[in-house]
Amino acid sequence: MENSGRLVWRVRAKDDVAREDVFDAVLLPPDAWSWKPQRLFGLGVPYESERPDGPMTLVVRARPRACPIVVECEAFDANGKCLVYGRSANSESVIIRMPNGIRVGDLPPSEPDPFVVTP
Repeated sequence: MENSGRLVWRVRAKDDVAREDVFDAVLLPPDAWSWKPQRLFGLGVPYESERPDGPMTLVVRARPRACPIVVECEAFDANGKCLVYGRSANSESVIIRMPNGIRVGDLPPSEPDPFVVTP
């Protein structure tokens, strides 16, 4: 995989309405020495970010009581040609950029926190 391209990821509301405090995200490197993991909290939609193309894992989670979201990820070569595209409409999405493509999945349902008291 050439690292001269770029990776663009976006999160938007399914209804395309702008909102604040909709999702959290974590960007994980393929190994411990590539770059420092990024944790992003309470982001609004629409949201777009770009980084150099290369292996990585993106985890996006809609916040409780947030609107339904769509997560998209595209890898482009140095000339701007789209190499691969992935999309998820799950409230907890995982997008893995690998040398041979993009894998899109979702996280298993979260267990309720036993230390949170609900009325």
